[in-house]
Amino acid sequence: RLTIAGRFTHVRQADYGTDYRASKITPRLGLSVSVDSHTSVYALRDQSFLPQSGLLRGDRAPKPLTGNNLEVGIKRDWFGDCWTTTLSLYRILENGKLTTDPDTTGNANNRYSLQVGQNKTQGVEFDVRGEIIKGLNVVVNYAYTDSKISKDVNKTLVGTPVPGFAKHDANAWLTYTIQAGTLKGLGFSAGATYMKDRSTWDWGTTSHDRLPDYLNTDAGIHWQHHKVKVNLTVGNVLNKYLYSGAPYGNYYYWQTEAPRNFKLGFDYRF
Repeated sequence: RLTIAGRFTHVRQADYGTDYRASKITPRLGLSVSVDSHTSVYALRDQSFLPQSGLLRGDRAPKPLTGNNLEVGIKRDWFGDCWTTTLSLYRILENGKLTTDPDTTGNANNRYSLQVGQNKTQGVEFDVRGEIIKGLNVVVNYAYTDSKISKDVNKTLVGTPVPGFAKHDANAWLTYTIQAGTLKGLGFSAGATYMKDRSTWDWGTTSHDRLPDYLNTDAGIHWQHHKVKVNLTVGNVLNKYLYSGAPYGNYYYWQTEAPRNFKLGFDYRF
């Protein structure tokens, strides 16, 4: 099975008083082969095109960030298609990353960047999902990610981890729904997310700390009858102090997450 697709993106960006326009077609090519009735292998290659905020010398806007993604994997169904596993390997190259302009460092009015950076992210993912017993389903996912700076005007940064990534990321979600009787349609769920070896932006001092390991637990209860479904989810069940990071231009910020919280949802299918 061959998949050929493409996306056309037109960008008009106004930032720091600049006006920049760009257009690009990003292709997507996928190939999947059935080894037998339960096993298939696949390969995927696609590109990305994303505007980014910043200012280059000469008061020019930076070009959008481009990326190339290559992924291969194998999928298999087990035990009468009650269980499914997926193993995949991937590599992502991000080109045109903004880096600090060294010729303007130290200037109180410095706001310029250079567009010569590249990040390389590669890793492996493994997914398992299936039915343990009638009504009891589980989803487990593990990902190992190695993300490093592969090009930068500051040579000392090449080979260092990209801030905001976790080397180890594991997720699990368990759901049980009563199948018969008066309480038919009533269900319970619980899950957790764990991240280890999270990278932090290095401020170039000895006083910065790495992000601690992350463990978040969620739970829920739901009830479904015909076309109506009511779902109550409790986030951060253990009410732990959690925070994570994200990029913002040339910088990274750390943001605390919500304490224990509740979400109530109603669904109706026509």
